[in-house]
Amino acid sequence: MINNIDELLKRLRNYPEPVIGVSVTAFTRTGPAFFLPNYQIISLKETSDLVAIRQRCRVVSIEQDLGGEEPEKQNTSSILKQSRVRAYLATKMPGFNLLVYKSSRNVERVLGQLGGKLLANPAAIRDPFEDKKEFREMAKQAGLPLLPGETLRIDTLTAEKFSQLKKQYGQKLVFQLTDYTVGGGIGTVFVEDEEKLAWLLGYVKRRREGGKELTWVNVTPFKVGLGASINGMVTREGVLAGPLQVQLLDVPEVTAFAGRNGVFCGHDWAGGRFTPKQQKQAEQLVQTWGAFMARKGYKGIFGLDVIVDQKQDKVYPIECNARYTGGFPPYAMLQLAAGEPSFDVFQ
Repeated sequence: MINNIDELLKRLRNYPEPVIGVSVTAFTRTGPAFFLPNYQIISLKETSDLVAIRQRCRVVSIEQDLGGEEPEKQNTSSILKQSRVRAYLATKMPGFNLLVYKSSRNVERVLGQLGGKLLANPAAIRDPFEDKKEFREMAKQAGLPLLPGETLRIDTLTAEKFSQLKKQYGQKLVFQLTDYTVGGGIGTVFVEDEEKLAWLLGYVKRRREGGKELTWVNVTPFKVGLGASINGMVTREGVLAGPLQVQLLDVPEVTAFAGRNGVFCGHDWAGGRFTPKQQKQAEQLVQTWGAFMARKGYKGIFGLDVIVDQKQDKVYPIECNARYTGGFPPYAMLQLAAGEPSFDVFQ
């Protein structure tokens, strides 16, 4: 039994195998640096904040320390495929643990060749929870109070069908292209007239021409409320939940995606925006959904994006981020500053 954070940190100082975070920039992988003495990060970029981060842990940047080889894409699997990265990881054998933003089949394939262990859920377990079509189906099975709506084949979305949807769900609708598994507002569009519908269908056509397979779209009414998220943690002893966090969405100065909506731009960390009833509802959503995920074999960190209807005092789940979320590492830093074990510790 561990009763306080100091005892926990003392035990973790003797963690035997090296843990290595991999990312395009080091900051997003800094969470374990606050409690693992042998933690280090492989970062693609040599960024200006590394002066501060290197006071906490070792950072090896590809741009400066490993010769500056540019990967095919700026993602984890492309970073791991680089010859100099593979040679560096070979020096950490016979065993090392790899911490990533999220797993993928490509990452698992490359890591299998390198001989390391992935500190994340396998893609086969993780991916269905992030699929927005499957999320709605599984959320119904779990008993979550979803907004009304339906999932359609994109090619059935005609002007006549759009008119029917408005009669059924309201004049302003939210369309989510479910084949996008990345967050941040990619594939989410608010549609209230045929002009915006034409923009959406034109966007789908362009993406298909570029090779993206787009088949399904979720349709729900536009719900007036405050966009928020809440972190969860599936452990073998139960499901932990964090506080509701206000999401900053569609901030024009930092939004890059023209025409799309619900673009994530960070969090408001000030707190005090939600009632105890709203917080309790959000925690119940996390615990119900987390228990469902656990039955499917999921472990560790996840996030729920929600809409908080402050007039009706109700919280509605929108989608799941089955991975580290955009709230990390600041959320973990706030936890440690408050004297509680961070979710990174459980992960």
